Amino acid sequence: MKKSLPTEGEGGRVGRLCAVRWRLWQWWRQHWSAVILVCTPLVLALLPIVNQTQESKCAYVILVMAVYWVTDVMPLPVTALIPVVGYPFLDIMSTEEVCSKYFKGTVMMFFGGLAVAVAVEHSNLHKRIALYVILKVGQSPRRLMFGFMSTTMFLSMWISNTAAAAMMVPIVDAILQELCKDTPSSSDPAIRYACVPRNSHSDQEKSIDDIRRQTSKNSNQLDVECRGPPIRALTECSTSSLKQIIPNEDSELARQSPEARDNDNVALATMFMLGIAYSSNLGGTGFPTGTGPNLVLWGLLQSSFSGPTSVNFATWMAFNIPVMIVCVIVTGLTLDAMFVGWGRWRKMPPCPAEREEAIRKIVQKSYDDLGKLTFHELVVLVLFLVLVFLWVFRQPGFMNGWVDQIGNDVAIGNATPAILIVILMFAIPARVNVWPFNDGVVHSEPSPACLTWKVVEKGIPWGLVLLMGGGFAMAAGAAKSGLSSWIGLQLKYLEVLPDLLIVILIATFASFLTEVVSNITTANIFLPVVRDLAVGIGMNPIYLMLPVTVACSYALMMPVSNPPNAIVYNACRMTTSDMMRAGVIVKVLCLVVMFIGLVSIGVPLFDLYNLPQWANTTLDFVA
Repeated sequence: MKKSLPTEGEGGRVGRLCAVRWRLWQWWRQHWSAVILVCTPLVLALLPIVNQTQESKCAYVILVMAVYWVTDVMPLPVTALIPVVGYPFLDIMSTEEVCSKYFKGTVMMFFGGLAVAVAVEHSNLHKRIALYVILKVGQSPRRLMFGFMSTTMFLSMWISNTAAAAMMVPIVDAILQELCKDTPSSSDPAIRYACVPRNSHSDQEKSIDDIRRQTSKNSNQLDVECRGPPIRALTECSTSSLKQIIPNEDSELARQSPEARDNDNVALATMFMLGIAYSSNLGGTGFPTGTGPNLVLWGLLQSSFSGPTSVNFATWMAFNIPVMIVCVIVTGLTLDAMFVGWGRWRKMPPCPAEREEAIRKIVQKSYDDLGKLTFHELVVLVLFLVLVFLWVFRQPGFMNGWVDQIGNDVAIGNATPAILIVILMFAIPARVNVWPFNDGVVHSEPSPACLTWKVVEKGIPWGLVLLMGGGFAMAAGAAKSGLSSWIGLQLKYLEVLPDLLIVILIATFASFLTEVVSNITTANIFLPVVRDLAVGIGMNPIYLMLPVTVACSYALMMPVSNPPNAIVYNACRMTTSDMMRAGVIVKVLCLVVMFIGLVSIGVPLFDLYNLPQWANTTLDFVA
């Protein structure tokens, strides 16, 4: 049957309906965050009104925080302050009790570790280490990638993942400039090239700092909006332009078509940048202070169980460093297979020897520009190593630690050595002026300290400190209200499943959730729940909490998942599909490696198959 056309009146009504829908859609786009901000506490208020128990009141506060954290309708650190208001008003905890959770020993240890990391960045020691490693590993694309990844992995164990990625980007840009030297530019100005401009043959003698300054001057600066702590070095991660250069007719690259050379260079840049992002995320898992989720686990274990647990610096590194190294190697091999290839499946030609030599000169000049090891760098390096030693051997578990040798009646926590080293960095000068006429120059002003408060103010992500404290406060409220015990009872139905299957399901879900929610938020939401689940079904809490914590750092698929991903995404001509395609493969492989490490290394380290004695001690989350 032939469909009749709408009449003039019907057409007018359809048009008005479309206009109303369009206006409603525009209004929602502008005000959705305000709607969620206002409606969430109003709708969820039915929970404590209908069921006026302590558990319901606490669940109300936690659900409001969870919705705000997931939707990001207000800054994450501000959301973390909600318990200071909610718990006292709902008669769950006093204001004094809540506020004491925001700067407990674990947070103080985190602050000390961040301050030492800022001192390492301030002294430029991390850059010297990076350039030295790159010089030693070789200059072919494959060797360079593994050099970039191993350096970024090592640095991100000690300094923030964001700082490690941001520092490596200009180094990679300078090397990509030489590798992409014979590539024609695109006529599309919107395309972001991964190579820095080259002006003449003499540019081979430029240092990486020169390239970074030239890039900052000639390219558009991008503002990246991403979850996580402030990115101080993000202005270095700008897009770069590419100058058209006529290729040498005798070179191997000249025999390729311009399109093939451009595709090879984009693939090479994508491989390097993804390697930096992935290794910075994976490297944070190797040390307890490397990233936020690690410290959330640390704090929950200390506050939940009265006895000392099997997790300390020594056991953490014994488990996570091998897993981290294998994950980085697997990631490098995966990226190499995807973008370079092997044998008959090789996707790009080998790098000529003269090009490798030019790259070596660029890195060598940048390393030489740093000069000799300064007194400032030496002091920071020594104090840093001392701090690592004090942390690892405080109570290593396999031997008596230095705390046991002291024999104090009061406990000495990990925050004490961290703050001790920070105080020494504030006290020791950055240069020694013992003789007033050193090098023929009269020093009229005193030397600044190795670490100054101005540097600390700018370098430490204070919002992350609040966010961690908010997670501890949320967990403490759930414990005191009895919500934790109730959750543990409800989750007892999962005990019919094999323990390893429960671990795989929950850790995998947390790993994929962290692609859209910040890793520390995911840890704050998941870890108290899996702690209660483990105790409720008679599992070792470490068996569930440790893999979930590590999985929270496997945010490898989306540019907005974390600051390192955002930095590299905006530093080269990379598409979201490039990151997602590589990220999902690397994520699955890393999860497999972590699960294998859990049942091979973790079982003898933590006795995962048995419920430990400390899990049966007084728990502050049992009613």
